[in-house]
Amino acid sequence: MSDNAKRKCKNCAYWLSDNEEPGECRRHAPTAVNYALLAKQLFESCALEDHSDLYVAWPVTLCTEWCGDFAPKTT
Repeated sequence: MSDNAKRKCKNCAYWLSDNEEPGECRRHAPTAVNYALLAKQLFESCALEDHSDLYVAWPVTLCTEWCGDFAPKTT
């Protein structure tokens, strides 16, 4: 397997998942996210009117994704 093939979230020391799909990237601190506004933008039929609710969350990724901050898991 090539190094590029190994550089996936599921092989990263910063990735946390209970069942591999999806997981959370714990490389950096959680980020404030306005879920109501995001849902409204993604799903035009969303009935949410209050766009002021902020939640703190780690980025959610799939096990096959990757980024430049990859660090291999240690055993």
